[in-house]
Amino acid sequence: MRFLKKYSVYIINVILVSSLFIMFCYLSKTYPFTTKPFGMSDGLGQFKPMIYEFFTKMKMGMLGTYSFNNGLGNPTIFNYLYYVSSPINFIALLFNSPNLMYFTILLIKLIITSINTTIYAKSKTDNKVAIILASLSYCFCGWFLIYYYYLSFVDIFMMFPLFQYGLERLLNEGKNKIYVFSLSYMIISNFYLCFPVCIYTIVYFIIYRVLYKQDSFKEKIHSFLDISKATIIVFFITFFWLYILTDSYLRMGLRFEDPHFNDYYITFKSLIASLFYGQEDIILENYGETFPNICCNTLILVSLIYYFLNNKISIRERVFSLIGLLIIINVFTVYQLDYAMNFFHEIRGLTYRYCFIACFLEIMVFLRNVQDFDPKDKISRRQIIISVLFVFALYTLAKDQFYDLSKLQLIIYLPSILVLLFLYDNNKVFRSILIVLISLESVTIFYFPKLLMSKEDEIINVSLKKKDDKFRSYIGKNNYYCYEHGIEELNIFVNCNMYFNGKVIDILTSMTYSNAIYDLKYFGEDAMFNTSIFHDKRNEFIDMIYNVENRYYLEKIYSVNKDVLKVKIQPNNFASNQDNMIKAMTGEESIFDINTIPLDENNKTNDLYYIGKNYYYFDSYDKKGNKKNSISSNPYILQKKTKYNKEIVYYVYNKDKLKKAYDILKKNQIQYTHYTDSKIEGNINVDKNQLIFTSIAYDTNWDVYLDGKKIKPVKIINSLMGIEAKPGKHKIKLEYKYHFTIPVLVSIISLILYLIDCFDKRRVK
Repeated sequence: MRFLKKYSVYIINVILVSSLFIMFCYLSKTYPFTTKPFGMSDGLGQFKPMIYEFFTKMKMGMLGTYSFNNGLGNPTIFNYLYYVSSPINFIALLFNSPNLMYFTILLIKLIITSINTTIYAKSKTDNKVAIILASLSYCFCGWFLIYYYYLSFVDIFMMFPLFQYGLERLLNEGKNKIYVFSLSYMIISNFYLCFPVCIYTIVYFIIYRVLYKQDSFKEKIHSFLDISKATIIVFFITFFWLYILTDSYLRMGLRFEDPHFNDYYITFKSLIASLFYGQEDIILENYGETFPNICCNTLILVSLIYYFLNNKISIRERVFSLIGLLIIINVFTVYQLDYAMNFFHEIRGLTYRYCFIACFLEIMVFLRNVQDFDPKDKISRRQIIISVLFVFALYTLAKDQFYDLSKLQLIIYLPSILVLLFLYDNNKVFRSILIVLISLESVTIFYFPKLLMSKEDEIINVSLKKKDDKFRSYIGKNNYYCYEHGIEELNIFVNCNMYFNGKVIDILTSMTYSNAIYDLKYFGEDAMFNTSIFHDKRNEFIDMIYNVENRYYLEKIYSVNKDVLKVKIQPNNFASNQDNMIKAMTGEESIFDINTIPLDENNKTNDLYYIGKNYYYFDSYDKKGNKKNSISSNPYILQKKTKYNKEIVYYVYNKDKLKKAYDILKKNQIQYTHYTDSKIEGNINVDKNQLIFTSIAYDTNWDVYLDGKKIKPVKIINSLMGIEAKPGKHKIKLEYKYHFTIPVLVSIISLILYLIDCFDKRRVK
C-alpha cells in the first residue's frame, strides 16, 4: 500500500496512456483488434520488417557485416545503428509475430514517455491533476499523431522530458548523471533526430544560464564547464555509434543537400492552425504549404497564452520566455534554420520532425502556471477570460485551415475548459471530470485525422493473399508510384522488396551509397532529387549492368573494356550516358533508335500527357526553338507536365543492338566458388585490354584479392568498384570487413570509468 501511494500518479498515468492508445487502435480498427497491420508508411515498409529481420538473424546467428538485400548493398551494421539500435527494440527477441512485436515496442515506448514526463512534472509541482494532464498532453500531442510509427523517432520523443529534467539539474545543481544517461540513450537510438536536441541544449544554456540566471560570472563559467564535461563523457560513451555512423557516411558518399531543397514555406495562418490540431498529411506537394505539428490540447493552449498575461510571473521571466518563443517561430519559418535542425538533410516530406521540443515547452509553461494559479483571484479570472478570448481569436483568424471534424475541438473543449477553470475545486469529482475531458480530447486529436484519410492513402494497409502478389499503389499527393510486396507468413509489407530483394534496385540515401543514386539517376532511373531511386525492370540498360534479374541478366562481376574508366556521365542526358557506357564497355555503338513526334500547332503551349510502353526520352525547347534541357521519365509511365514549342524527341532501345552488347558482356562472367553477402570468391577470365567490372558499390572496407594478393580496387564512373588485371584466368576474392574493435573498446572503457566515478562519489557521500 505504501508503494502504491508513493507511486500512485505514475500508475495512473501509465494506465491512462495505455488505455487511450489501445482505444485509438480499437477505433482505427487496426491490430490487435483486427488483422489490419498497425502503423503506416515507413512503419510498415521499413521499421517493422527491419527490426523483425534484424532480431531474427540475431537469433539464428546470421547477423553479417554486409547485405545485398537493399539496392546495390550496404553495410548491415550501419543500417541497424542508423535505424533500430534503440535498446528497447531488443524486446523483439521475445516475439515471433511482427505485428505483436511492433505494437508492443510502441506501447512500451509510450508508457516510458508517460513515466519520464511524470518525473519532470513532479519536479515542478505536487498537484497530481496537473501532473496527469501534463503526461496526457505530451504523450498525445500533435507530433505523436504524425510520427508514432517512426519507432526510432519515438525514442527521442520518449526521452526528451527526462533529458530536460537532467539538463536543469546539471545547470542548477551540477549533477550530470541523468543528463549523461538520457543524451547517451538518444544518440544511440537515433543520432540525427538527437542533433536538434543538441542545438536546443546550446540555445537553452545561452538563454537560461548565461542571460536569464542572475548569478556571478564565475558561476556561469563553472556551469559551462559542468555541461562541457558531461557532454564529453557522453561523446566517449557513444563513441562506437558516432564512429561507425560517421565513417559509413564518409565511405558511402552521403552528401549534405542544398538547403534550397527544403524551400517549402509556412504561412502565418498555418502556424496558428498547428496550435489546434495535428497535421494529417506529412507528404508535401512540390514543396508547397506545410506546417509543424505542435498542438497539445485546448487547456495547454489556453495556458500558453495565460503565461504571458500572468502578473505573478516576473516580467524578466516572461521576456526571456518570449525570446525563446520567437526563436522557435524563426526556426519554423526560415527554411535555412529548419534545414540545419534537420541535420542538414532533405526531409522528404517529414516536415518539422523536431517539433516535439516545442510541444514539451508548452507542457513546461503549463507546469509553471500551475505554481501560481488561483482561479478565485479576480485578476486571475480576468486573465483566464482574456486567454480564452485570445485563443478564440486565433481560431477565427485561421478557421479556413480547419477541417469540419477538427472544429469540434473548439466548439466542445474551449468552453468546457473555461467553465472548469472558473469552477476549479480540488475535489475528486472535479479532478476526474477534468482528466476525462482532456483524455477525450487527446483521442479526438489523435483519431479524427484518421477518419479523413483517403482510400488512396490507406491502400498501403491492404492485405495481400499470396506471397508473390504485387500491386502498384498511389501514395500521398505527389504522384509517387511504388511496388508493394506482401509476405504472408510474416504479415508485413516490404517497400519495393527492400529487405527480401529479388534483385530489384531500390535505393534510399539514408541506407546506401549516395554516389550510386546520382549515377543511376543520370542513367535515366526514376528519381526524387537525390533521395531515392526506384527501378522496376523497364530500363534494360540498368538490368544488364547492375545485376538485375531480367532477360539481360549478368552476374555481379564480369570483364569489360578498360575504356570504361574514362567514362564521365553528364546530368540530364541519360541516352548519351547509356550509349557512352555501352561503347566503353563493349566497343558497340548506340543502343537506341531515335524518333520524333511533331507537335500540333494548336497544342504547343498546352500541357502534354503521354503514356508509352517503351522507355522515352524528351527534349524541351524554349520559345526561340533552343533546347533547354533533357528530361527522362519514369520508365513505366510518363505523366510529365511540360510545355514544348518544337517536337518531342524520344529514344527506344534497339533490341538487336542491346542483345549484341549483352552477348559480348556475358562471355567473361565470374564462376562462383563461394558466395555470401560479405564474402565472394570465384574464377574469371580477362581478355586483352579488359578489367574486372563489378556492380558492387565502391567501399574501402572491401578487401580485394587477385590470385591471393591483396590489391586496391579502382572506381568506375562515380560509384562502382573495378579491379585491374592482366589478361588470363584469375582467382578473385572480395571480403567485407568492418574494423570497429577500437571504437567498441573506447565506448566500453568510457562507460566503465564513468560508472566507477559515480560509484566512488556515492560511496564517499
